[in-house]
Amino acid sequence: MKTFKKNSRATIAVYEQAYNGKAYLHIREHYTDADGELRPTKKGVALDLALAEELIQALAQVVGAARNSPTPAKEVSPELAEALAAIPAKS
Repeated sequence: MKTFKKNSRATIAVYEQAYNGKAYLHIREHYTDADGELRPTKKGVALDLALAEELIQALAQVVGAARNSPTPAKEVSPELAEALAAIPAKS
């Protein structure tokens, strides 16, 4: 499971989980319970793991288009800047 903070109360988790013998990719908002454990919410998406590559390509296109937008986004972390730099710019 990979996680990152959405805000002070929510965490986004990305993980694989099997259900009825089929693998699913989950991208889901989690909260921290009273015991300090991450618990999933209903906010998120689960899709067939076989579609993960298509999702990554779609995200790269959207992020790449936003990166090349005349209205630039706010400053980003060095990690995100590095990931964005790996996305080919529009021709």
